[in-house]
Amino acid sequence: MSSSAGQHDDPTIAIYSVCDSRFFLGLVALINSLRIHGHNERIFVTDCGLQESERRIISQEATLLSAPQDAPYLLKYVGPTTHPADVMVMLDADIIVTRPLTPLTVRARRGKFVAFVDRLHDRFFPEWQRLLDLPELRRQPYVNSGFFLAPRERGLALLASLQKGQPHIDMGRTFLGSDAPDYPFFFPDQDVLNAVLSAETERDELEFMNYELAPHPPFTGLDHLDIVGVTCSYQNGTRPFGLHHVMNVKPWLTIRRPSVYSRLLPRLWLADDLPIQMSPLQIPAPFRSGLRASAARWGSYAFADFRSVRGRVGSRLRLYANGRDHSHAEKPTVAELE
Repeated sequence: MSSSAGQHDDPTIAIYSVCDSRFFLGLVALINSLRIHGHNERIFVTDCGLQESERRIISQEATLLSAPQDAPYLLKYVGPTTHPADVMVMLDADIIVTRPLTPLTVRARRGKFVAFVDRLHDRFFPEWQRLLDLPELRRQPYVNSGFFLAPRERGLALLASLQKGQPHIDMGRTFLGSDAPDYPFFFPDQDVLNAVLSAETERDELEFMNYELAPHPPFTGLDHLDIVGVTCSYQNGTRPFGLHHVMNVKPWLTIRRPSVYSRLLPRLWLADDLPIQMSPLQIPAPFRSGLRASAARWGSYAFADFRSVRGRVGSRLRLYANGRDHSHAEKPTVAELE
């Protein structure tokens, strides 16, 4: 275990993520975006396959934890259960924070579970109850597991149930090895989390945040971007708390057309004011500056466009492309979140 350096503003709050080498550049962007927005709390990263050079870089700002021999998607419980805090903020390594999370941590400190409604807001399987031996399920909005806040006592109990339920997952039938989203645990930890939330919490313990406050690709409607400030907003002025680049295709692994997320990455890797500053040689060529980078960028875009025409869209993207309406989910007003 490596300890992070520096002082932490609030020892009662901790931030947790899970990362392997494929997600390293995303984790750097996440940590830098947190620090830019004033979050100097402790960060714990469950290391499930980082390289030694990557560990040295991350340990500048985070404490690295050893991972059990499980799939990375099943390790979100490790950090909070081994290093609990009064407010536990769980963030996937493919999230960029775009505004302070204080309105959310205040709710968690009051005993609330805070979760963002997933684009698949109505996903629900009654058989969760039987498969996981749970109490009666309550139908409610389906939430994303990658951006989740919990209070200590109730959060630890819920994470214990999550850990207990995960061995029931047939990983070969999840999105990692299958093309059948009708499997009740197709989204492994996320389906189990939603099952446990609907069975083992009271409705008034849950605070549902609207999907637009932590959107997924293609980040529709986010037209106002401040790269220096690492912020963005919709036309009505609403600002999301973060951008979540779900799915396996990450912009640092497979270059796609620019999005608000990818346009923020060079600033979160290379700027002089960052706690973790990467060298241009450590990031993909299309994200660097200069003529060669520009040529690589446009060549990558052309290739990506060609593949998108001929390729088969992944299961999760197809699900998201259904355009299901999530307007029924409870939406906090902008004033409540300022």
